[in-house]
Amino acid sequence: RIGVAGDSAGGALAAGVTLKARDSGGPALARQILIYPALGTDFTLPACRENAEAPALTTADMEWYWRTYLGGDPAAADGYAAPLRAADLSGLPPALVLGCELDPLRDDASAYADRLRAAKVETAGYLGRGLTHGILRARRHSAEAALFFDAICAGVARLHGG
Repeated sequence: RIGVAGDSAGGALAAGVTLKARDSGGPALARQILIYPALGTDFTLPACRENAEAPALTTADMEWYWRTYLGGDPAAADGYAAPLRAADLSGLPPALVLGCELDPLRDDASAYADRLRAAKVETAGYLGRGLTHGILRARRHSAEAALFFDAICAGVARLHGG
């Protein structure tokens, strides 16, 4: 059983891989775990405004990262680079999509989870209350970060039938 996982930009890469695997006829993926993923290029979403100056990642940082990654205008990204732009999310593997309350990427995670559910993809979501982008580094110092990590571990266990 093969699963993909990634955090932040790695979450976008993992989601893009699931789309490409589906569209290319394989390999068959059993699960996707997307941890505070950067899935879209709409910087006007509420989380981008509310968390524009978040401590670990700012909205301006995200705009710069997308422009640099794409070599130009983020609005021109296709669905493989920015999976929220994919027209069809059906036929994808079950997903665990985790976001953080105080992260400019929070709405990317919730919007993608909603779109997966609408496409009839088995999807679980988790929102880390009071957490910021990159919180996994603090899982031994914060009870909420530990719960966030536990949710990831549970998603991996489900991949392996546990």
